[in-house]
Amino acid sequence: MPPDRIISGGGATRPVETTDAHFWDARFAESGYAYGTEPNDFLCAVLSDLPDRSRGGDALSLCEGEGRNAVFLARKVA
Repeated sequence: MPPDRIISGGGATRPVETTDAHFWDARFAESGYAYGTEPNDFLCAVLSDLPDRSRGGDALSLCEGEGRNAVFLARKVA
């Protein structure tokens, strides 16, 4: 798998794999939201293709990161 980012510092440059735990620990230790608080464009585009939400229901939203898409879905069925 090719590296997702290149980190340089102290005269050294090294690839960083997004599977590296240190990468993700540092990523989520930052304040604020990396991708904002609005749902991603894909979820908005396919929302109308999901089953009828007027009666509530369950949704499994995998790999949520900061949870913006899960919050959006929860509000849609509330």
